[in-house]
Amino acid sequence: MFIGKILRVARYWLTLGFLVVLPAGPAAQESSGQQGPREQYYAVAQATSGAASGASRQVTFYIDGYTSDTDTHNFAVILKKDGPAALVKAMNQVDVGRVAPTGRTGTVVSMIRSRPFPDGRRRVMMVTNRTIAFFESYNATRTKDYPFGVVELLLNKDGKGTGSLIVAAKIKFTKSDSIEIENYGIDPIRLVNVQREK
Repeated sequence: MFIGKILRVARYWLTLGFLVVLPAGPAAQESSGQQGPREQYYAVAQATSGAASGASRQVTFYIDGYTSDTDTHNFAVILKKDGPAALVKAMNQVDVGRVAPTGRTGTVVSMIRSRPFPDGRRRVMMVTNRTIAFFESYNATRTKDYPFGVVELLLNKDGKGTGSLIVAAKIKFTKSDSIEIENYGIDPIRLVNVQREK
């Protein structure tokens, strides 16, 4: 199911399989951050709740590489064994892309995964170890347990589509060994008119 539909209830679950065993990109890449032609996508981000409800702005997503199965598995092991703080530290060492309000430097992305579908679409997930403050000013004390930002793009074969952006999230394992991503406070930001820069 698509993030934008699920996160209205504040939480959703990802099976470990999506994060660990699926191919890393449109063509699977073996090493984390393997460089290829930079992919660049534009979207309009629309806040749907909170003080900024109804506000919109253009956002740019840069993909410089995809995270390998091995490195994704290692991230999962760190999260399960040592917790989110250790995962934040590990992700500090990796830079595979960026998410930014258009015209700004933005936030480094440490993990990018892509899942192809038989009809030519693909689902891209981007995770950063920092909150993504596009519309809201978050109190650092209140959000210290929500240090991650999460982006999901659902793209057609031409690189166009929709998506969702979680500005502050908590990532943890459940007792059933699924990964739970909990959204902080407001609904995810809706991404519309997603398109790839030619």
